[in-house]
Amino acid sequence: MHRREVRVLRMSAAGRPRTAIGCTLNTAGGISQRARWREFNDDYLLELDRVPGCLTAHYARVDDSVPRLAELVRMEKVCCAFAAWTVSAGRSRLRLEVTGADRDLAMLTFLDEAPLVLRGVVQ
Repeated sequence: MHRREVRVLRMSAAGRPRTAIGCTLNTAGGISQRARWREFNDDYLLELDRVPGCLTAHYARVDDSVPRLAELVRMEKVCCAFAAWTVSAGRSRLRLEVTGADRDLAMLTFLDEAPLVLRGVVQ
């Protein structure tokens, strides 16, 4: 498993963590959910694809990643129901596909903490 040394937390102009418009989590719930995503992405994120209307994240499939991703997505389906969340499993990978309007997908924060190399920041 890999761990990132650099972490970036997106902040609003007022200095508070940003929660997506349409998300039903309160501030504390949003902070907690983003922390769980950050840890999960640090541990298992392999690849990220973005095309209009769709974000696809590929994760390593191991015993621990399957239930953790299922729980994260279960919460997202409740709090960010403006997007469609689908998980599929291959032999060695999990695939998370999130679809919706581009303006809505741009507000999702679950990949804000994706490893910098996957976001094209570090070569």
